[in-house]
Amino acid sequence: MKQIINSISIVMLLAALVLPAGMAVAQQQLGPAEVVQKVTSEVLEAVQDHRDSYDENPQAYFAAIDQVVSPYINFERMAFLVMDAKYYRASSAGQREQFVETFHDSLVNTYSKGLLSVDRAEFNILPVEVPAGSRTVTVKQELRAGANEFDLAYSMRREDDGRWLLVNVIIDGINLGNTFRNQFAQSAVKYDEDLDLVIANWSADTE
Repeated sequence: MKQIINSISIVMLLAALVLPAGMAVAQQQLGPAEVVQKVTSEVLEAVQDHRDSYDENPQAYFAAIDQVVSPYINFERMAFLVMDAKYYRASSAGQREQFVETFHDSLVNTYSKGLLSVDRAEFNILPVEVPAGSRTVTVKQELRAGANEFDLAYSMRREDDGRWLLVNVIIDGINLGNTFRNQFAQSAVKYDEDLDLVIANWSADTE
């Protein structure tokens, strides 16, 4: 069960640092529920397209997943939440940049592999009301993968340019942001708060 939950979390929990020119304009037209609809559909399609060729060319699969989800996550915000204010303030700009890269690479390699076990998934997004002027909203989704059913809640945040980006996911009550934050704090204790070692040894695999 935990492996399946981890697998599904990649539907939204990957990130990149740069939004390619032209994509920002298109994304401004998408509401938070539309973002979840679009990304979920395209990720599941990418899994199907690359499942049979994964063994021969895994990098093409990772790139396909990354390309779908990368424009829709506020990764700097997520990095702050994962490191928590204590370690974020204690880190240097270089360490934060390195954590962004490390977190991204770890997510791609760990969860893209897990997604290969998700087959014949169906999903339904519940209606969302976005109050005027609201900067945050939760998009709820019901997802079925084989005999398994999951309730997902995507925490979305509206950026200054109007784009809705993901900042957290809760899957059947499991808050992935909190899970990663606890993992980072435990690693900091393990490495005597040497953030270089914490970042160098980071893994998004929560098992």
